Amino acid sequence: MKLYIQGMICLCCEKVVEMELSKMNLHHTNLELGEVHLVEPITIEQRIDLKKILHEYGLELMDDKK
Repeated sequence: MKLYIQGMICLCCEKVVEMELSKMNLHHTNLELGEVHLVEPITIEQRIDLKKILHEYGLELMDDKK
């Protein structure tokens, strides 16, 4: 499952996203600027939680790439 994150502009942002995904027990196979490939789909609750957490860092979880 792909997630798109707006505002990931540097390696520090990647580290923050990686750290927060790890805290939530969300495993990923690939992490690039603006995009995360998760191993498994996430629930609506997990998506809401992740969106709130990323917002605290100035990042935004997008519904699609556009």
